This record gives sequence, structure tokens and C-alpha cells, in this order.
Amino acid sequence: MLRHGGLALAKALLAGWCDQLNRRGDPLVVISFGGDDAQLLKAPETGARIREWIDRIPGGGGTPLSSGIQLVDRTVRRLRS
Repeated sequence: MLRHGGLALAKALLAGWCDQLNRRGDPLVVISFGGDDAQLLKAPETGARIREWIDRIPGGGGTPLSSGIQLVDRTVRRLRS
């Protein structure tokens, strides 16, 4: 992600989605992958703070895809119940 500009592209896409969701008043939760784990990151509710929040999301290391998929599954199940 870092070597080929993927993280910068992902952050630019995230910023665009945040802008769209904020205009509609919809919440946003991001799943961050890093190290051996994945975690939920709740975006701030104001546009000015979102850019700072996105800038602080770290990159590097391996991507534990299975941890992220498991977290998505648990989160969706919890939201549906």
C-alpha cells in the first residue's frame, strides 16, 4: 500500500465517501487493518475534522484480511440483531 501509493488512494476515496455521507447525514465506520488485528474506527461527524482523522490513519505492515472479514461479519450480525 505504501510503496505504490495505494494508501494515499484509499485515503482519497475515504475522504470523498466521508463528504458524501456527511451531506446525507449518514454515519460512517471504517475497518482499519494493521499488525495482526482489525479494528473499527468511527469517523468524526464534522467535515473539518475528517481530513485530520484520515491523515492519522497509519499504514504499513501486513494486512490481516481474515481478521478484517471476521470483524465485518461480527459487526453486521450485531447490527442486524
